[in-house]
Amino acid sequence: MIKTHGYITTDQPPTAAEYIALRSKVGWDCIELSTAQNSLNNSLFNTTVRLDGKLIGMARVVGDGFLPPLRLC
Repeated sequence: MIKTHGYITTDQPPTAAEYIALRSKVGWDCIELSTAQNSLNNSLFNTTVRLDGKLIGMARVVGDGFLPPLRLC
C-alpha cells in the first residue's frame, strides 16, 4: 500500500460492485455482477486508487492464458 496526499494505492482488486460502478462512470457497458467478479478473479494483476476510502481509479492486467503479458521496454 502506498499513501500519498490522501490517495491510497494498493495491489488489491476492487469489489465487483465497485468495478461495475466505475465502468458506468466512464461510460463503459454494464455487466453482470458474476461477470465482473470472474473478470477480476482472472486478472493477472490489479491496482486500485482510493481517496477517503472511495474507489477513484483502477487498472488491471489481463491475458489469454497462452501468450505472456506484454513487456514494456
